[in-house]
Amino acid sequence: MILSTEQLKAVTSKDRFIFLLAGAGSGKTRVVIERIKYLIKNGANPKGILAITFTKKASEEMKLRLDNELVNVNTFHGYCYQELIKDGFNKQIIDPQDLPFTQSELLLISRYKNSLQGVKPPIILNEYNEYLTTRNLIDFDDIMNIFLKEYQKKKIDYKYIFIDEFQDTNNLQYEILKRLISNETNVFAVGDSDQSIYRFRGANSKIIDKYLSEFKATLLNLGNNYRSSVKIIDEANYVIKKNKTRIKKELIPNKESEGLVQVYSFENQKSECYFIIYKIKELMSKGYLLKDIAIIYRNHSRASTFKRIYMDNYLISVEPNINLLSCHESKGLEFKIVFIIGLEEGLFPSLYENMISEVEEERRLFFVAITRAMDQLYLTYSKKDEFNEPRKPSRFLVELNREIH
Repeated sequence: MILSTEQLKAVTSKDRFIFLLAGAGSGKTRVVIERIKYLIKNGANPKGILAITFTKKASEEMKLRLDNELVNVNTFHGYCYQELIKDGFNKQIIDPQDLPFTQSELLLISRYKNSLQGVKPPIILNEYNEYLTTRNLIDFDDIMNIFLKEYQKKKIDYKYIFIDEFQDTNNLQYEILKRLISNETNVFAVGDSDQSIYRFRGANSKIIDKYLSEFKATLLNLGNNYRSSVKIIDEANYVIKKNKTRIKKELIPNKESEGLVQVYSFENQKSECYFIIYKIKELMSKGYLLKDIAIIYRNHSRASTFKRIYMDNYLISVEPNINLLSCHESKGLEFKIVFIIGLEEGLFPSLYENMISEVEEERRLFFVAITRAMDQLYLTYSKKDEFNEPRKPSRFLVELNREIH
């Protein structure tokens, strides 16, 4: 596939510090890979290139597509650990999920460790640290903190550093990046403030502005969307422009097909589920495969209700493995057909406090969910919850001002 004008500009730019504002479905991973290949083709030593991705899965995919074992492709955690073990580091890493602490406690601890003491330490922190110390254990966040402390003065030379999903970078990771930059280092950061959805883990989308300011970075833009049809992109743009704290941009649909966006209301969750099951059967009769379809949700209890009814319905007519994903799990994926369920106020957006920053984070989640859809998008809500209590449609649906079926 030939690179577009904006993609080619990003691949071949000579600027030392770059931030690539890459909209959903704009081909950002391809640009990163093509830029690395371009640099190597033009004489760059692959051993002098470091590419940091947000997840292990993303790093494995990039390695596969790069097909060059000399380039160091890693996550922040993986990279820091790799450097520590070179110096004989031998503590055992433990997944915090395997420890006797609650999910909310682990979240508070992780957020504190990634904030560089920018938030108040949780009450459970001392007990948690003592548990690890007495067993000679560390967690993933400890790895990055130890790396930052140990490598204050040690020089690590990379000529080119790539950072993917930069909008999800936290304060600790940003400090690690700064530590890796020498006088000769070139940095290519890629991200989208509209897809910053990990604030609850300590991600700081304002780091984009910080990077642009501190390093006088060139701002490049990938605005063409190669994934979704026209109507889906229209809805995505309309939704996200309501957020105030963002770098203003609009996605431009590259597809000519109009696609389909429809909103449905139901008396209760059962009818919502039965409608989606019926619709899936109808779509499959028209040639779509189950892998082409995703059900995206914000609230786990809502997903459980759907799964139970779906499995009951599919015990004998059809393979039951539907793509049932949370908004966070859906990020980076794409499907021909997407259903976003449970669009009720208080559930999606899910609000503990009616804060502007929280509403904007929820709106970004909605934007991410919308932009997973390629051909058709169905938005649904129920007028009553599982306890027969009345529910109002999500403010996001109200904002769209679309006809409700």
